[in-house]
Amino acid sequence: MSTRGARVGCSIAGEVCVTRAMGPLAIIVASLVSAPPLRAPVAVGASALAVGDRHACVVEAGRVLCWGEGRFGQLGPGVARTETPVALPGVRDAVEVAAGLTTSCVRTKGGEVACLGSGYAPMSDAPSVPFLREPARVVSAVAWARGVAVGGERAAVVTASGEVWFFETPSERPIPKPGMDDAVQVAVGWENVCARGVAGNVRCFGPNWGGENGNGGDGEDLDWVDVVSAVLPDAAILDGAYHGCGGAVPAVAKACESRLEGAVDLAMSGRMGCAALASGQVACWGVGPDEGPLNLGKLGFSRTPLIMAGIADAVEVTVGDVFACARTRGGDVLCWGQNARGELGREGAGSGTPKKVEGLGHVVEVDAGDGFACARDEAGAVRCWGERPGRGVAPTVP
Repeated sequence: MSTRGARVGCSIAGEVCVTRAMGPLAIIVASLVSAPPLRAPVAVGASALAVGDRHACVVEAGRVLCWGEGRFGQLGPGVARTETPVALPGVRDAVEVAAGLTTSCVRTKGGEVACLGSGYAPMSDAPSVPFLREPARVVSAVAWARGVAVGGERAAVVTASGEVWFFETPSERPIPKPGMDDAVQVAVGWENVCARGVAGNVRCFGPNWGGENGNGGDGEDLDWVDVVSAVLPDAAILDGAYHGCGGAVPAVAKACESRLEGAVDLAMSGRMGCAALASGQVACWGVGPDEGPLNLGKLGFSRTPLIMAGIADAVEVTVGDVFACARTRGGDVLCWGQNARGELGREGAGSGTPKKVEGLGHVVEVDAGDGFACARDEAGAVRCWGERPGRGVAPTVP
């Protein structure tokens, strides 16, 4: 069944609404509204959401609809930038979507994973080969993928048996990473990969120059390492959190003797990771913005997990470029960090104290990108706040 797009009346002054025939449910696009900086629903009827650095996607009736910047091919061929969601080509039975810096990946009902876009050339703003204009299978018809995540230069898949495979985005050659056989969730930063185990533990591998592997160490970890236990920081810890397990703070040294437990959700962005814990608290580690109030110590980073103050009932967490958000058991979204582009869903300066984003309804999923975030409510409506993804970027496609 198809529907015909038609203009929709808008109740907010100055709002521009457009519908697009995208299957049984309409996609609605709107301009930024007055404070708080929330938009009218970007999507209605979405069953999954993913936010990349400069683009975002939803799953709707098996299709994947994306908007934002597409000059690396992550929105499909010829789409340099759009505020109107467009369907990724060749996708009909998606159940999950993941969005990274220059890549979009889709997991299908049959367990296959396909990606499109481009790898990212370090120290450059140009895509590297391959540049894929249609989704290419990176995990083929074995029907074993149950989760996928995309970061800056890598993507990763968690299998039904709890293994983790990773690949350079968007290479078609996944590489198994032995040593983790009970993973239930995977997250990818710039290059490092972290996985949450069935017992709530978190393990990571890859570059660890700023504490992004959360094990209190320094350097690159070629094998899996355990994220250590989290501490509720006091002034002494925040002054020296960057010392990690080798520092002189007794509470941190004690935490390094055991691994993090009780994680119920895991997120990464760039060189920072966070986990929502069964206690309702949120623990974060790695590198935040140097000038951002992300509570990671006076230098903006920590090699071991620190409990974020002001959060007591989180069930999901997401990390943006200079801010972070958590979803609570009651369906609210709390955000903290910088707010120069409206990342916190309200006007004013940035804040290290998590504050509720108003006007979202009962949220069931939240994700953050570069200067913006989006939330999906229980009815499938997706609302975003902050700067539009890809806004102000030259619309050129190689």
